[in-house]
Amino acid sequence: MDIRDAEVVGDSPRDAQTGSDADGFGDANSEHNDSMDGSANGPPSENLALWLAADRGVVLENGLVASWRDQSGHGLDAYQDAPTARPSLLTAALVGQPVLRFSNNEILGLPAGFSDLTKGLVILAVARASSNAELMPEPIFAILNLSSQTVTNAGLDFQIDISKAADASGMPEFDYGVGDDFISSGLELDRWQLLEVIQGSGSPGQRVACETLINGNRAGMGPCSVPPVTYRDANYLGASVGLPADLAEVLIYDAEDPSVTKDAELYLEQKWRLQ
Repeated sequence: MDIRDAEVVGDSPRDAQTGSDADGFGDANSEHNDSMDGSANGPPSENLALWLAADRGVVLENGLVASWRDQSGHGLDAYQDAPTARPSLLTAALVGQPVLRFSNNEILGLPAGFSDLTKGLVILAVARASSNAELMPEPIFAILNLSSQTVTNAGLDFQIDISKAADASGMPEFDYGVGDDFISSGLELDRWQLLEVIQGSGSPGQRVACETLINGNRAGMGPCSVPPVTYRDANYLGASVGLPADLAEVLIYDAEDPSVTKDAELYLEQKWRLQ
């Protein structure tokens, strides 16, 4: 990509372009259709490993997202070199601000990193998955996956999935998988929600508490193993396989700190008006 041909959308919250939410989901929640008040300047920075926000640092090429710049200061920009696999940008889609739309087979890669997760892991994502899924056994939207190309230890894979497959209650699922460990809970489609995973700290291989939350409320809980400290070079986000979905913001913290997590939740809830 020649950066001279690219368009950068929203280097600051006030710089984002405007437009319409021309999606296939139906209208966004009416309480989200007004302008952002600008009161939230950013999430807490302590232990912040990745910060991607659709109102900041989105690089467009020929109208599609070629790069999504990391705002944490670590330079872990999401990217996609293949034009056919690039997501699109929906303008004025949520509280007057843009969001990224991932349709089938669209995905963004992430640079290598996230080697040491022994201090804990917190992932927060403002997301909306569509009920307009393809007719296939298990349409899925992987919000985030961190893994290694060479190390096959079961404790290396991290992902938050929104799956069309029905769980025991007949509802779509919000899933978190760490190696062979798996936490699943029901999820409402066609609605903007704050999806969250908290994994406790510990030594590699130690069994610790993991929980998923939806809009700050516990959705699922179970034990999971702390992964080994290793080089993670097969990282991506926003992988859509038959299930279109939108992302407004993603935060990753590489340590568990309840006070920081609460502040991050509050920042996202207030900014995107999720309550």
